[in-house]
Amino acid sequence: MTDSDRPMVELGSADSPGSRPIRANGGGRTVVRNFTFMLLSQGYTWSLSIILMIVAPRILGVNDFGNLRFVQAFVGFFSLVAPLGMATYIVKAVARDTALAGQFIVNAIALELVWTGVLSTGAIVLAHLLGYSGEVVSLIVVFCVMMVFATLDQHTAAAFQGLQRMGGLAFWAAVQETVATVLGVFVLVRGWGVVWFAVTMAVSFFVQFVANAWRARPLLRLGVHIDLQLWRAMARGGLPYLFNGAILVIYGTIDIPILERLAGTDTVAWYAIAYQWVSLPAFFG
Repeated sequence: MTDSDRPMVELGSADSPGSRPIRANGGGRTVVRNFTFMLLSQGYTWSLSIILMIVAPRILGVNDFGNLRFVQAFVGFFSLVAPLGMATYIVKAVARDTALAGQFIVNAIALELVWTGVLSTGAIVLAHLLGYSGEVVSLIVVFCVMMVFATLDQHTAAAFQGLQRMGGLAFWAAVQETVATVLGVFVLVRGWGVVWFAVTMAVSFFVQFVANAWRARPLLRLGVHIDLQLWRAMARGGLPYLFNGAILVIYGTIDIPILERLAGTDTVAWYAIAYQWVSLPAFFG
């Protein structure tokens, strides 16, 4: 076990549900260490993403790549409400009382399994009603599965962030990008098509979620249980963060469906390629 994976705080016990939060160790050292982990992970994943940015459009072609980016934006509008803004709320709550980490993880996952299932069903039904092609509908199904795993992992990660344990999160984020890149390039080279390429992305998020959920097992020994009142508290507490995130997502992606409707998927593909490359310097922002 590395220093980054050791709890920075002392958790309460099942016999003392009202246990007080205990001060974190390290102070400034913890902040610097966590920042370093996340910076290295971000730099690594950013470097790998360039590989797919070069390879995917060339092999998939304009039409398939345009469909991929359109579906990403389409499901993105469902994804923006999927987390319900709860991740930031969980970080704040766990940082205040670390004994709540396991309770938040279990209840957030339970709530999100129901909510993302509803959203996924809505996205697929809407795709059929709008008359999208079979390939586009298949992509929407895959991206909905990806949305489920990404949302579940987001809330598991939020508990670790509240505990100031960023090393494992950074490592598995790097693993996720590695899996997506290696499998993605393999599928592209084999010529398996855009749907299987999207499947590799979903698999990578599944790996990340399972890994972080497995790491969270020690936090689940504190007599956690399903608490519907906590569901309401998390949803209510996350609303301000949900609205803030929704505005940013809508502003950043509304152009894709508009462009697809007016000019077609080929134009979306060229626009998305240019936008990706122009957005690269954002890493240094």
